[in-house]
Amino acid sequence: MTLKELASRLGLSKTTVSRALAGYSDVSSKTRERVRIAAEQYGYQPDPLAQRLRTGRMNVVGLVVPSDLKPFGDAFFIDLITSMSNTLASQELYLLLSTADRGEAELSALRRLVEGRWVDAIVLVRTLCHDLRVQYLLEQKIPFVCHGRTEDASNYAFVDMDGEAAGRVAVEALVARGHRDIAYIGPPSSILNYARHRRSGYVEAMTDHGLLVHTNLIREGDGGETFGERAAIRLLENEPCPTAMICATDLEAIGALRAIDSAGLKCGRDLSVIGHDDLPEAALTNPPLATIRQPHAQVGKRLAEIVTALIGGANPLDYQEIWPVELIERQSLGMAPESSTKRLRLTRKQ
Repeated sequence: MTLKELASRLGLSKTTVSRALAGYSDVSSKTRERVRIAAEQYGYQPDPLAQRLRTGRMNVVGLVVPSDLKPFGDAFFIDLITSMSNTLASQELYLLLSTADRGEAELSALRRLVEGRWVDAIVLVRTLCHDLRVQYLLEQKIPFVCHGRTEDASNYAFVDMDGEAAGRVAVEALVARGHRDIAYIGPPSSILNYARHRRSGYVEAMTDHGLLVHTNLIREGDGGETFGERAAIRLLENEPCPTAMICATDLEAIGALRAIDSAGLKCGRDLSVIGHDDLPEAALTNPPLATIRQPHAQVGKRLAEIVTALIGGANPLDYQEIWPVELIERQSLGMAPESSTKRLRLTRKQ
């Protein structure tokens, strides 16, 4: 059924029916309700192209994911994107997802979406300490929300976990079990803002407990399982080697578990490991990985709710949220061994 046919059945003009369906206040509430009921009864669906031309809105939210994150093979991003997409769909908004290499290619992809008017708003993920994407979107005055923050997070909407608390909670759990030589493995804290927060929390908690933060106890690199394994191998060569390792992500922690096992050591007995994210794999490692939980689906839902509000004209400064963290204790978290000398000898035999 066309708009003209619906208007004819109701004995109203096309303009009145169109404005009634759009909810304009210059059409009486009684007429708006009458038009709505008739549209449902006759199965009328507004022409989406005509609606976009009239309102200037595409009803689309853009998301550009750095291709190195491999979002379709990462349970974290699958949960995040699925929840976000479902929540947006409930508001008759659609998620447009694309990937691009980090840096200029990613910024160019963002420009195409914004300047080509393909989207009404943007969701940014994996924020950097100094993020040109945030600066660009602020200049364009387009609604956007970040998963994470930059160093200066004063003027845009975001949802972030309390990364500094995550670092502190991990250290506190280990200190309570007698650990003193505690290492940190993570991505570059000078680039990725979540890594900056997690390392900062680790350093602050170590300092608060009077524990020295040796430079050879901190390993930063490109992230992922392979890096986590390499970093753990290097840490096991320390004299003395650490009794525990805090990893900024579960993937790095899984790599560290592999290195510990290859060295003939038993994680949870000879050495403890804590990850971050609570990926599904974390509960399936040997031993199961203690980790800081990040509620992926809930975060995705909240990002969608916020970006919907921003499209409707909400103030982004009303949507700056830092969520609390939760330590999931599993068998990779154990008491500190009495001596690190035995572990060092075992490592050197491999």
